Amino acid sequence: VSNLVFLIDTSTSMQGERIQSVKSAVSEFISRLGEDYFISVIEFDRNVELRMTSTRDHAAALQTIESITVDVEHDGSCAQDALYAGFQEALRAPAGEEAETLMIILNDVAVGDHVGWECGIRVTNESLNLTLTYPVPIFSIYVGENFVENRFAVSVGFGGEGGIMPAQSAKKIESTLLSISEAAGLE
Repeated sequence: VSNLVFLIDTSTSMQGERIQSVKSAVSEFISRLGEDYFISVIEFDRNVELRMTSTRDHAAALQTIESITVDVEHDGSCAQDALYAGFQEALRAPAGEEAETLMIILNDVAVGDHVGWECGIRVTNESLNLTLTYPVPIFSIYVGENFVENRFAVSVGFGGEGGIMPAQSAKKIESTLLSISEAAGLE
């Protein structure tokens, strides 16, 4: 793996301690990565925004993470849209054909049960062909106290491997990110 795509939920329910924990843990994780890793940051709620395209400029990635806010009230959490954007970003990654991408989604909804409203992407044959041609491991970190099995990585049908892990604090998110990095063979 040489390209990491972080998908960060910025819906209303992530306000306060949750988004601060995510920002703190992801920043700490990025600061530990070697210079060779590309970082992309996508934030999502009802809309999806590519906040940082694949870069090895980890200082800029840290600034991007720090600038993320949850300041607009709405109920949307369009994680499928965010994942589709993540796959598109993975295909554009400048690391070359040998590069592998890992996606890490940090959110606080059981996405199999609730994907928000006014979301644009639905799993289609075209999107399945794209994801099966370029399988990408997806790890979903559930941020919150009331963990309900998040069937997202399984039910969405995207290719690759991954897992779903709950985390309630910055320390737990941080240790989960380190576990993911070990599982993925990151240095």
